[in-house]
Amino acid sequence: GVMRNRPGFFVSQLKKALKGAGTNEDELNRVIISRCEVDMIQIKEEYENTTKRSLEDHVQSDTSGDYRKLLLELLKSPNQRTQKPGKKKYEDVNLSDSEQPEIYDEEIIQQGTMTAAKNFDAIRDADALRKAMKGAGTDEKTIISILGNRDTNQRLEIKAAFKNKHNRDLVADLKSETSGNFSKLLEKLLLDPVELDCSELKQAVKGVGTNEEAIIEILANRSNKRIRSINETYSKMFGKTLEKDVKSDTSGDFRRLLVSLMQGHRPETTKVNADRVKRDAQSLIDASSDKFGTDEAKFNELFCNRSDSELKAIFNQFAELSGKSIEEIVKKETSGDIQKGILAIIRCIRSRPHFFAEQLQKAMKGSGSKESTLNRIIITRSEIDLVQIKVAYKHLYNCELERDISADTSGEYKKLLLEIFKDPSQRN
Repeated sequence: GVMRNRPGFFVSQLKKALKGAGTNEDELNRVIISRCEVDMIQIKEEYENTTKRSLEDHVQSDTSGDYRKLLLELLKSPNQRTQKPGKKKYEDVNLSDSEQPEIYDEEIIQQGTMTAAKNFDAIRDADALRKAMKGAGTDEKTIISILGNRDTNQRLEIKAAFKNKHNRDLVADLKSETSGNFSKLLEKLLLDPVELDCSELKQAVKGVGTNEEAIIEILANRSNKRIRSINETYSKMFGKTLEKDVKSDTSGDFRRLLVSLMQGHRPETTKVNADRVKRDAQSLIDASSDKFGTDEAKFNELFCNRSDSELKAIFNQFAELSGKSIEEIVKKETSGDIQKGILAIIRCIRSRPHFFAEQLQKAMKGSGSKESTLNRIIITRSEIDLVQIKVAYKHLYNCELERDISADTSGEYKKLLLEIFKDPSQRN
């Protein structure tokens, strides 16, 4: 079907994206951007034939603001556009396709909620914290306003200043003065980021059953340099290599996948070569149609040798060529740990903010919050893309992330979390 009725396939994708409550913007963007120079005119005709309503009209009523303007601009027919005279259109330049691989650069916009505090003075902060904990009672408000408004480097400087000036261990003092989740979150806020990753990984591999998602969440979202530091620090902290710990706790394809993740050798380019993407997508399709379980190996090989930007393009191309999403194939062909693992990685690659929004929602849903997941994600993403995660959460669940966190947590713990969530514009 797909090849014979290409526009029909995209029409069904668009209908799905625009159906029901909430628009699936990722899908909408993907189809419109990837087809606007290919067969959008045919897609628009087909859309109107099957839905008795124009695609523009549907987009108009389902989107808003500048986003809507841009989509409608992309959907305009050539005859509605003004061509500037005298400019050569790029098709006229004589270059055969084979000489000119199409290469584009994926743009990723990231913004954290936590920024470095202005007029920072580590000693002043250390003194204020000491005062907050000295004598009877604890002044939690001061603790929250300081540690909830300093970035990682500043928090570590405060910890050092506290030791130098008062000859006391800030973490130990906080532990004895606070309790519960509040105490645990404070402790994590004062860990070096690599040490935090290591202790979370240790948590994930020890005890009953492995927390696969936590391992993948950490390893699939760190730079190569960071992964190499994690390996080094882990051995120092626990006297055993991370690889050894993970291997003793997992097996088979899943173990191989994790070991590949731990090497820290994946390409990190945002440049994408369209020709190679097509070849790679085809090889994945071939692997998934050989019923000999070659898909895991093929996926693993591609995953280790292609960057996130390239993989995202490969997944889109896969759907275009096969008419099925890569997720559908993975669900059909695999099971257990390896399925969970591959699906988690695909989610990270398609959209990190969406991945983390889903993890946060999972952590809050059901009985009792999984605070350790909540703490880990909020601390590790607060200086990277928590702003985008909040937007993704709203898209996915039609509710502000802060509102759900407020409903799900309490006391000083809740106050500190909400402090970390504050937009940079609200910080002084």
